[in-house]
This record gives sequence, C-alpha cells and structure tokens, in this order.
Amino acid sequence: MRSCDFKQYDEACSMLLMILEPLTVNDCNVDMMVKTDAVDVVCDVMLCQRLYSDLEGGKDGKNRDPDGNLARPETDVSLLSHTEQVQLEDWATKNRTIKVMLSFRYTLRVLASVLRDDESLKQFLDTVPYMRKVFLVAEEITDLEVVANCMKIFRLSLRTDWSQDQVLLRFPNLLNFILFLLNQYASTTPIVSEGLVALRSVSKKTAYTSLIKKESMNTFQKLCNMQHVPQNESHLSHIIKNLNKNPALSAHLQGMALGKYLKP
Repeated sequence: MRSCDFKQYDEACSMLLMILEPLTVNDCNVDMMVKTDAVDVVCDVMLCQRLYSDLEGGKDGKNRDPDGNLARPETDVSLLSHTEQVQLEDWATKNRTIKVMLSFRYTLRVLASVLRDDESLKQFLDTVPYMRKVFLVAEEITDLEVVANCMKIFRLSLRTDWSQDQVLLRFPNLLNFILFLLNQYASTTPIVSEGLVALRSVSKKTAYTSLIKKESMNTFQKLCNMQHVPQNESHLSHIIKNLNKNPALSAHLQGMALGKYLKP
C-alpha cells in the first residue's frame, strides 16, 4: 500500500469494507475475522481518521503553548502507515474542517456488526486506543450515522458483566459521556435507542451508576419531557427506577420533575 497516495488508500479500503460489511452478518465469517486478526485490521483503518485534536492549535487554531507557538496536536499526527505521504490537505480543508474518510463509515458499520461476538469484543477492548478513538470520534464528528454507530459500539461494549468491568475500569467517564451525547442528540431516535439500552444494561449495578455525575443526570429531565417510541419509553422508565434505588442519586432524581417515571 505504500506505493499509493492516501486518497487511493482510502478508496481501496472503502471497496474492501463495502464487500466485508454484508459478510459480517454471518457468525462463521465473524469467527474467521477473529482467527485472522481482521478486527485489528479494521480498527487500524478507524485510527487513520484524523480529528480536530490532530490540528495544530486545536479546532479554532487559537490554542498556544507557553512560548506563544501554536499548540502541538494532542494525538499522534502520523497516520500509522503513510507517515511521509499524508499531507494536511488530505484530511483537513483550508478553513480547518476535518474531512471524513470514505472508508470511515464502513469501518464503523463493520465494527458495530462484529462486536456482537464475544471474541471480537475481547480483541477490540484489549487495545485501549480503539475505544479511546471511538470516544474522540463521537465527540468531534457530528454526523448522525457516525454518532449512532459509536453509540452502538458503546452499547455492545457494555452488554456483558466482564466487558462492563473492563470498560468502566479503563473509561470510568463512559456513562457520563453517553448522557452527554443523549443530551446533544435527544431528538435522534437511533442514537437515543442505543444510548438507553447501554445505560439500562448497567443501571441495576450501584458500583457503576455511582460513576454518574449529578450534572449528567439533568439529561433525564430533558429526555422525560420529550416523546419517544414505546421501546425507548420503556428503557427510560427502567433506567430511572433503577437509578432511584441508588442512595447517591435518589435525592437528585426526586428533586427533578420526572412525573410518571418515578412512580412505582
């Protein structure tokens, strides 16, 4: 791949991932991906997507170091391979808008599909930068499909006891971040659905819900004042009733106008 430029690399990855996406519906194909370390290959493509934190000076170009120079990017400026070949114009416009790679959407779709498998999830979670990248992507790229797939990855990562322990130990702010996204995209049903299922899966465990900050709880006020599809109404009701059993959160919930959601 080093003989091609970054645009060609991105287009080639897009074609391969377009073919791979429908194949991941089959569990045998997912098992083969695990055995051949293909989950890592897909994640490597995801890591190639540059973000605003990769720009000197940050998103607005105003962040400076103590010497007055533009602050260095927060993350590694290299794109894994192609270190010498990738130029700023490959991934950012002249007005500092980040370009979303053609292959990036397919990368998230494939991950959101294969992580239903426990072995795939273990491979994904064993490499910390993968989940950290999903955090950054969900925060910095506002495309609804991208955010929905990031939220689905969070939901799949919290679906089992062992993965909850691993994820929340490494990323104790995840539940607050999910609530932050729910507040930001409260009117987008697919994002709300994924986020509520993720929260419901841990809402009975006091050790986990104690990680939720009181200021994050205000998202529930916003959600309760909106109309939702019946399934999301059910999820929201169960979450609030479970959180109300946590003494550290109950007083704050009782002080909010949550109406029917707090009734036995």
